[in-house]
Amino acid sequence: MDIFQIFIRYYPIWSSRETIVIVCIFLFSSILAVVLLRTGKIKLSQAISGMLLLIYLLLVIGSTVFTRTPKKFFALV
Repeated sequence: MDIFQIFIRYYPIWSSRETIVIVCIFLFSSILAVVLLRTGKIKLSQAISGMLLLIYLLLVIGSTVFTRTPKKFFALV
């Protein structure tokens, strides 16, 4: 099984709310990276690495946290 089929099989489809949140986070971090880059506080390689790390984290969080279904918990007596 290749990576594309693994991605399609195990990666869930996001709702519109989740997509909006992720796009907002990505836009905010992109703007922040550009501002820091123009002021000379970070280098271009650091900005690219930070954006790639953010993409990776958003994909990992999106495939684990967003797919949880709430369940009832029973207290042990």
